[in-house]
Amino acid sequence: MKIWITFILLVAGVCIGSYAGNNEKSFRVFMDGQGRAIMLRVVKCDLQHDEVTVEREDERRLTVRISSFSKSDQEYIKEWFLANELIEERNLPISINKKTSAKDASHETTSFLITLENKTKQSIKNARIRYIIYYEQSERYDDAPTQKELSKEAFMKEIPAGEITSLTTSGVEVYTESATISKRAEGDVHGIRCRLIVRLSDDKEIYREFTYPRGLSDKKFPWK
Repeated sequence: MKIWITFILLVAGVCIGSYAGNNEKSFRVFMDGQGRAIMLRVVKCDLQHDEVTVEREDERRLTVRISSFSKSDQEYIKEWFLANELIEERNLPISINKKTSAKDASHETTSFLITLENKTKQSIKNARIRYIIYYEQSERYDDAPTQKELSKEAFMKEIPAGEITSLTTSGVEVYTESATISKRAEGDVHGIRCRLIVRLSDDKEIYREFTYPRGLSDKKFPWK
């Protein structure tokens, strides 16, 4: 089962389309190893090969070694990579598997296994996953199901470079049927909506949203 993923930047509670590093006018002063200053903006970054593509104010583009810049500029480039490329699907595939187990003849518990594969050489720190599990439960066979939600947040100290990291959500318990035949009650788990949230050094937050199943309705099961 594939999952639906959205990439958004959250700044002061306002969602915008990209990190400041993607803005065509977001030039900054870079310093090379010899202390010379030049106004550039980052266009593309390849940490694995120690290369960054930058653009000058005259729109000329250059691909140079990241290590040729000052230490502070190298940190900025890594932050740019984190905000613009690292948590994209091609660099950080995310999968969700639904796990259901029977507690007894009348109940079952459903949780979700979230797996993240960091394919890059850049670790992700200060991350957390916020999620909402949507489910319903009727207490009697003749009751209309009640829509319910379980909202939680899990902190991840680090998503190591080149490794697979996983976590299991809390579970929700629903009735498969009641203990007595005269009171049959049913429950169902509709899915889960998640956000991977990463805090940058300037306190901006970027997040990527993903769901299980892929077609989970935004209107019926909105983010809250």
